[in-house]
Amino acid sequence: GAGTLFQKIWRQSILSAMATQLVAQVLSRVEPETVFVGGLMQNIGQLVLARSQPELFQQVLTVSAEEGLPYYVVEQELLGFDHGDLGALLIKEWNLSEELEQAVRWHHRLDHRDAASRELAAVVCLGEEIAACTGGNPEELDLRWEKSRAAGILAVPAGVFANLREQAQSLAIEPGF
Repeated sequence: GAGTLFQKIWRQSILSAMATQLVAQVLSRVEPETVFVGGLMQNIGQLVLARSQPELFQQVLTVSAEEGLPYYVVEQELLGFDHGDLGALLIKEWNLSEELEQAVRWHHRLDHRDAASRELAAVVCLGEEIAACTGGNPEELDLRWEKSRAAGILAVPAGVFANLREQAQSLAIEPGF
């Protein structure tokens, strides 16, 4: 099952990268190519954890599912760090920009007192949120907008948010990828 899990995480990372680039294009605040890398790298820490500590990663998945908590919250509780922290370490190791490193580190913890590169982190976070869209009714779109801290930080109106989600639904990756 590990191959299936890796493929799922990687596909979601690619969709997040594409959606993050879409957000950057629509909002015209940051360079779309830069945020594409941020969207791609924001969950790479999950791959690292799944590969290096499969039992621990499975525990994160199990607790997350049983308690209805996001992965990053469970990771923080169990490990003292989350996949954003791991991704930031890789970005630093690979000598990518510090702004990108900070955006990946804080993309789930936008309100943390130490959060840096907050706007870029919010764009990455919003891209991840809209990449997760699967359709649904308009009430769900509005509800998600109201709950989106990233949309609030970026001052994205509900209509723009709904439009981004609609556009993200057309994003596709080759089935064999």
